Amino acid sequence: MPGLPHADVTIDAEIVRSLMASSPWPAAETPWYWARGFDSEIWRVGHRAVRLPRRQEAVAALRTEQRWLNEAAGPLPVQSPAVLFAGEPTEMFPYPWSVTHFVDGRTGFDSSFDIRAASAETLATSLRALHRTAPPDAPHNPLRGVPLENRRENLQTRLAAVGPEHAAIVARHFERALTAQAFADDPVWIHGDVHLGNLIFDDQELVGLIDFSDLACGDPAVDLGGALLSLPHEAHERFWQSYGHADRDLELRALGWAALLAVLHLQIEIAEHTVLAREALAWLASAD
Repeated sequence: MPGLPHADVTIDAEIVRSLMASSPWPAAETPWYWARGFDSEIWRVGHRAVRLPRRQEAVAALRTEQRWLNEAAGPLPVQSPAVLFAGEPTEMFPYPWSVTHFVDGRTGFDSSFDIRAASAETLATSLRALHRTAPPDAPHNPLRGVPLENRRENLQTRLAAVGPEHAAIVARHFERALTAQAFADDPVWIHGDVHLGNLIFDDQELVGLIDFSDLACGDPAVDLGGALLSLPHEAHERFWQSYGHADRDLELRALGWAALLAVLHLQIEIAEHTVLAREALAWLASAD
């Protein structure tokens, strides 16, 4: 469904204040609304953030963040919303919730082309640091980090709803990606949803990677595809050089994910996501 999914709950400052009363910071500053995503709302409380699921479907992802985020993202050279406190449901709020570190700045959607291009090395080294072998009990995500073949049927359905020119571009890269050698190493940590809205910039540089709702283990190609989607095409070579340890098969799978993600963002039908998708489709049209 285009746009943000319907919320199950209405969140206001009084609810956030009541939740913070059960945290280690009961006398915290007045909460104020900061942002709303597909799964959660973020409220700012001083130099911390409160992350609250806005629908039942997001609860499992929040639990995954509470259990695994600090371990997975701890070594990153950029900031992440480290979990400081895991809150439980109350009479005023039916879902678990978290207090996290607040990553200050603006998203990539609000950053210039040149600033985004200059972030290629930092984004690459950050993802390389994340893409470490995950423990045996690390979570899996049925939609991210999986073999691209698993997404073929869903993509075909989506391609039927976009114009033939865009469908041809995406299908070409997706089908080529299926010819690449499948990921055969031990599963690594993946962010699962790398895009401009989850990259935080401060002045001229990338300083944060946020929203680990899709945190899982698997093939890192999904994150690399999201990175290619987020960077100007001219910065791709520098990105790959900084990431290192890439081969042609990984690059092909990343391009396949970039094409698939472009369709997903196009069909969200939110302005900044549409712009992101169209930028990616433009360079995918001429990419080898």
